[in-house]
This record gives sequence, structure tokens and C-alpha cells, in this order.
Amino acid sequence: MQAFKVGKLVTFVAIIILLVVAILSPYNLFKKIYFIIGVLIIGAISLVQINSLN
Repeated sequence: MQAFKVGKLVTFVAIIILLVVAILSPYNLFKKIYFIIGVLIIGAISLVQINSLN
């Protein structure tokens, strides 16, 4: 049970780091938006998979 909590925490931290990288990236606005949406989709999928294992 503790491993799932750690997995969620690691996933949240990874999502936050990728969002910060996306915001600070030198790309134009549309590429930033696509990158942020992609990170959020991947994060949502990984969190759903972690929750389904519980």
C-alpha cells in the first residue's frame, strides 16, 4: 500500500517538473500548449493506472 502512495507522489512530481519545463521552453505558444496538454494526458493516464492497481 505504501508503494502506491510513493508512486503517486513520484508521478505528481514528474508532472510538475515537465509542466515547468514546458512553460520555460523557448518554443512558440502553440508548441508549449501541445506539450502541456501532452504532459497532462500522460499524467492522467498514469494516475488512473496507479489507482486501478489499488
